[in-house]
Amino acid sequence: YWASQVDAVRQDHAGDLRRAFARALVPPTDRADCARVVEVMAAVHPAVAAGGARAMATFDGAAALANLPSPALIIQAATAESGLDRVVGDRSLLTMGRTVGAGHFHHFEVLDQLLPMVERWLDVTWPAPDSTAEGVARPAGDAAPAED
Repeated sequence: YWASQVDAVRQDHAGDLRRAFARALVPPTDRADCARVVEVMAAVHPAVAAGGARAMATFDGAAALANLPSPALIIQAATAESGLDRVVGDRSLLTMGRTVGAGHFHHFEVLDQLLPMVERWLDVTWPAPDSTAEGVARPAGDAAPAED
């Protein structure tokens, strides 16, 4: 899709194409006001926006997922991509989440769902090291002092 849009975006001096694209990312059920996001997307110089389209066209997401070097969290919204977990080389590195009742801008619409998912994933993926009696985190690998 993106490869076919590069030239059109480069010529979109009025921003109408980008406005229409951004509006399409917001389903009618979304309550958040995304008007500012739409206008910012339309205001970017067309050559810069075309560069972004070209970058998305050439990005090999499947290869990136197949070669994950560390754990990753993907939180999808109402328009979820199917089959992402099938391209991951080490499935133990991938955690999939999904918000309910929001489109592409779920961080505007359902932040109350998003933040707990991210916090829980961080807690489970990288547990905090033990704390000292003073509540200061003890560096990983440091033994707790012996009790008297």
